[in-house]
Amino acid sequence: MFKKTMATSLTVVSLFASLTTMAEESQTSAMGMFKMGSMNVHDPVGWFPFIGLSSGYMSSDNTLKTEGMPGDLKVIGSYFSEDRHNVFDAGLGFMSDSFTQKSNTQNNFISGGLAELAWRYNWANRWQFGVAADSYIGGGDRYGSSDPNLTTFGGLQLIKEIPINNSNMFRVGLKGLTSLSIPSTSISTVMLDLQWGFGSEQKAPPVARASVETKREMASDETYGINSQRVIEGDPKDNMMTMRNDVHMQFDPGRVTLTGINADYVERLGKALSQRPDLFQKVEVVGFADQTGSDQSNMKISKARSEQVSKRLTQGGLDKKKIQTSWQEPPGVRYKSLLPEDMQQNRRVDLKFHGVKDQAALEELLSSI
Repeated sequence: MFKKTMATSLTVVSLFASLTTMAEESQTSAMGMFKMGSMNVHDPVGWFPFIGLSSGYMSSDNTLKTEGMPGDLKVIGSYFSEDRHNVFDAGLGFMSDSFTQKSNTQNNFISGGLAELAWRYNWANRWQFGVAADSYIGGGDRYGSSDPNLTTFGGLQLIKEIPINNSNMFRVGLKGLTSLSIPSTSISTVMLDLQWGFGSEQKAPPVARASVETKREMASDETYGINSQRVIEGDPKDNMMTMRNDVHMQFDPGRVTLTGINADYVERLGKALSQRPDLFQKVEVVGFADQTGSDQSNMKISKARSEQVSKRLTQGGLDKKKIQTSWQEPPGVRYKSLLPEDMQQNRRVDLKFHGVKDQAALEELLSSI
């Protein structure tokens, strides 16, 4: 009874996690469309096809004589959630088992069908860990299964995913399973998983944002000898303007301090704004973090980054009364992608100007820094 309950639970958990994620995304974004092979292998979203090969070891049993080398060949459909952290696999294929623990009364080699379900959590470094369930179709009597046509195994799976040549994905991992439908005994397997996936170089689109007037410019910074891309978004209707600097107000992973030319840039910005306080009522300093940490740590980091930039602005001469600090609550990321360059865009501070009196003049001032 316990094994049947466990088997049902594993299947339900896998299906519920995947179907819930797919249902939510199909309602909120076109990124959830089921397009086979159209996703960027560096940042997959939606369905992705794989061919898999597994082989390993099955434990011994003095009565059933099960020690041997199971293996399978399968076709897998992998679904990557829009947040990139949930991966659901559904596969079909063929299995075989060559028993080294010979039996005088039963076959020492069997083959049949295979059905596989799995759910894994996907980290930013492409390591994945979760639950898996395999059902061998046929040969159930050889394993002593309660169903002579079906033997079910369930357990845990660890996989590392590696993009190859911008158009393929390679997976290598381990899977540990135990029998769920064999009464009175437990048969365990350890399997090495190798999988090859197919895709394209098409990049998944960024998260949709509200339509605003946006200007991008490459500004030569003669003082420091580098180029920095500034993004200025104006919202004339609400007298607001947002500025983002892709070099000077971004942070390394886990870091909350500004040093060197970055600290100097923000202080110069504070000095310039202090000379024209008539152009705006307040500047909101908004801190952000990427999606790799916990909600609690990301909140703490976002707040610290906001406070760091606010401190530098006041050191440059901007009145504290003109500054408001805030931070984006998780998962307040600009890009949900796990690409390093996209996560870098999430580790930043934006300046949001409220009560803008002259947008053209403020834009000119910001562009001059």
